[in-house]
Amino acid sequence: MPKGSNSNSIVTANNGLRALCAVSTNALATGVVQGRTALQMNARYHEGLIQFRRRCTDNGVISNCISSLFTNDSKGLVTHLSAANTPRIADIGCGDGMITSHLLSQLCKHLVGNVLFDVIEPEAGYIQKTEERIKSISELNRHTTIEFRQAKAEEFFDAATTSVFNFIFSSHSLHLISLEAFKNILKSLVPGGYLVVVIGAKTSVMSELKDLFVEKPTITGSDISETAHQLPHNEFSVSVEVFPSVLCLEGVELPENFDDLTEEAKNLLSLLVQANLDTVGQAGYEKARAVILKRENGSQLVLDNDLIIIRRRG
Repeated sequence: MPKGSNSNSIVTANNGLRALCAVSTNALATGVVQGRTALQMNARYHEGLIQFRRRCTDNGVISNCISSLFTNDSKGLVTHLSAANTPRIADIGCGDGMITSHLLSQLCKHLVGNVLFDVIEPEAGYIQKTEERIKSISELNRHTTIEFRQAKAEEFFDAATTSVFNFIFSSHSLHLISLEAFKNILKSLVPGGYLVVVIGAKTSVMSELKDLFVEKPTITGSDISETAHQLPHNEFSVSVEVFPSVLCLEGVELPENFDDLTEEAKNLLSLLVQANLDTVGQAGYEKARAVILKRENGSQLVLDNDLIIIRRRG
């Protein structure tokens, strides 16, 4: 079974007809992710994420992709979940909860039975933000049990976690895990289960920026797609779609000298390069600046994203 499964507090939804959300806060170490410093709680990263949300069309695009999975059921996801007695669903890397709350809203609209929903996130601050967003979901019903697991994906999904989840979703989080951990996630799907991943494509400017500073190989959308397509075809089906989003850089100046950057620019760049810009200095900044200026088109950066849908046959 997945690690970090003990619940130690209960959060009651705003309406008495809503679910009780079992909240697990099993604390696990968050210092280093396979040789990289965990960035989620870095102040610059936090502020950069706020800017990114405001400047990028990404969230609306991802929300539309999620909605299409449920509204059209073109991939058979709703049919699979409805057939399960009590489907178990996981969201890996909830961040500030914006995408997680939309996913939960769609689940509550299209499923009528009991649902177990695991939110897997190593940072307590993001768990708290997501918890607050979830409380405001009007569709949340008493059949939905939500457990917050404070853990890294590599710790939660170990080699012994097999055939547990009907549906696993992750948006822009799996770039911090190893391919071995990704394979463990696949093994945790029940027969007929789905893994849906949104991640920066190999061609994305964010992938290029990240690769300037990573201390170890990390996975990208291309890596996941390649690994998925190498899976036995009689065991898994795979589809990949590329969709663009646009990051507006209007008002963000990139002077030649690092010390001349505004705090706002440092925050946003820290998010884009997945590293604290204060630690990379002038040399690191020059590399990042060159990539952005090469890719920038009229104060806009086009970010390519992969939507990868993997289904375990059965």
